[in-house]
Amino acid sequence: MVFRPSTGTWAVLWSKTGFTTSSVIAWGGANDIPVVADYDGDGRADAALFRPAEGVWYVLLSSSNYQTRLPWMEWGQSGDIPLAADVDGDRRADLIVFKPTTGTWLVLRSAENYTWAHRITWGRDGDVPVAADYDGDGRAELTIFRPSTGEWFILRSSSGYTTYMRTTWGAAGDIATELDADGDGRMDVGVYRPATGTWHTLLSSSGYIRQLNVRWGATGDVPVWK
Repeated sequence: MVFRPSTGTWAVLWSKTGFTTSSVIAWGGANDIPVVADYDGDGRADAALFRPAEGVWYVLLSSSNYQTRLPWMEWGQSGDIPLAADVDGDRRADLIVFKPTTGTWLVLRSAENYTWAHRITWGRDGDVPVAADYDGDGRAELTIFRPSTGEWFILRSSSGYTTYMRTTWGAAGDIATELDADGDGRMDVGVYRPATGTWHTLLSSSGYIRQLNVRWGATGDVPVWK
């Protein structure tokens, strides 16, 4: 799936046909930010956008073959960083915005039909927000990567977001990644280093001691993971 901002269209290459057929879906505009996730719990990704100028989320549902959408939801504002992850454990993505200037996370939960919000201060200006399941409990941790020091701060969902894990992995210029490289059902701590085209991953299955380094890419490439 690719989103083309210049035309506001999505091009989808279907795995169900062995990647031999594609579709084009008109959904979005030039300044929209794609936030692809499973919002309806059908196990398939929905075409979703955050429109910074309005602070509005638009979600086109895969369960209707991308013919119907969720009611538009106003959550966030210009300057916020949008993320989508399952924080409440209902297998549907929640709407998340991170406010860089204050280090504040605002989570609108799908389990309450997007009517109940959770506010957490975690991070500071310059941090990169990541929302993924690092402890394997089915709920996303609120995580920040601090490029200036290469530090990760993982706020644990299993503790009700009251305790955290800290590790150092990465450097200035690295891009934080979200992938389960060892297949243990928990997200690994990883970065992609554009200067060398190398993926550096600290494996959760080893207690974040053993690392996996793979060179795949070149300067100017954009890393993509799922």
